[in-house]
Amino acid sequence: MFNHFIDDTSYSGGLISNPKFNYVSQLYRSELDRIKAHLKSSAMVVNNQHLLVRLISTLDTLYSADIKTYMLSVYNEVSGLERMYGIASGTNSRIEAQRGMFYCKDVNDTLISGIEYFDFYNTDPEKIVPIRAYSHPYTALTAAVPDGRYRATSSYNEDLSVSLIDIPKLAYVYWHWVNRSKGTINERLQAIGNFVYRFILARMVPSVLEVSYFNRICAKQYGEHLDDWVAYYPIALNDHSVRVDEMIDYYLDEIKRATVIYDKVLTTIPALTQNNMGGVFKLPDININRNNAWLILVSRIDIYLLVLSLAYNQRNNSDINGVKNKLRFIINAIITDNALNIKIPYVTMTKMNRIRFMLG
Repeated sequence: MFNHFIDDTSYSGGLISNPKFNYVSQLYRSELDRIKAHLKSSAMVVNNQHLLVRLISTLDTLYSADIKTYMLSVYNEVSGLERMYGIASGTNSRIEAQRGMFYCKDVNDTLISGIEYFDFYNTDPEKIVPIRAYSHPYTALTAAVPDGRYRATSSYNEDLSVSLIDIPKLAYVYWHWVNRSKGTINERLQAIGNFVYRFILARMVPSVLEVSYFNRICAKQYGEHLDDWVAYYPIALNDHSVRVDEMIDYYLDEIKRATVIYDKVLTTIPALTQNNMGGVFKLPDININRNNAWLILVSRIDIYLLVLSLAYNQRNNSDINGVKNKLRFIINAIITDNALNIKIPYVTMTKMNRIRFMLG
């Protein structure tokens, strides 16, 4: 039943084309390259109590000079690390929401564990992205580092963010960093805060931007407030929000003219840094069950809201009617589940109730 809601990125059909978007996309790719170069030499650090600092400190205890020995140890410990640090997975029901881990203090940040197996002998660690943003409440197209000091404003007082973490990939990047730094154990443990900022959080920037872009699409569809762009870095960057908003208006008009098909909505909208929005929200292989299904659904709540909104007047749309039936069952199951050990924030619950209203 749950798989229906994570397979919506398999369709590889045509995008809604607009020549102007290629130019806008290139502007963002160029600026992201400049941001990446700027952050490589950053001296910024995160607090020693940051969940990722604590997690990597634990990974350090498994360290071995032999990459195979180290990675096999990490894979064997993944389930235990998920439970220890409250990371959602199919085997862990204890989910820890931490305010200010990635965004501001008003956002409850959570992590979902998903593993994508890779060749740890030959993969370039520079191309590994251990964590990517999956949902957050912001609509500002500010490509900011999610370091808990996120400066983009949000109209929400409390909300939930979800990010995807691949613990073995995190360990792999850390192993290569340790081997390059050649420091003592104490020296590298003291530098983990800077490592997290430069090599982990900095690599989340493109996904944070893509989620903001998607949130902006949703906000324009609902006629809601749009957050303002904020200058974040001490380098010259430009605000392209007006150009992006013009593209969004064009895409929404085009989508509404056709029959809305659930598994094609995301893949027909171009993304800023990927081929389409389906790639942005693609989930890795995850064992979905009662432990984590509710958080996955909550993280995709805006996707369902957008699809239902676009198809609201299409009463004879059999595809959307089928989606409605599954959503109705799952949302009711989540809301009535007394075993949930995390309080669903008010804004997220409001969105869920809006979906229930649209479902009828």
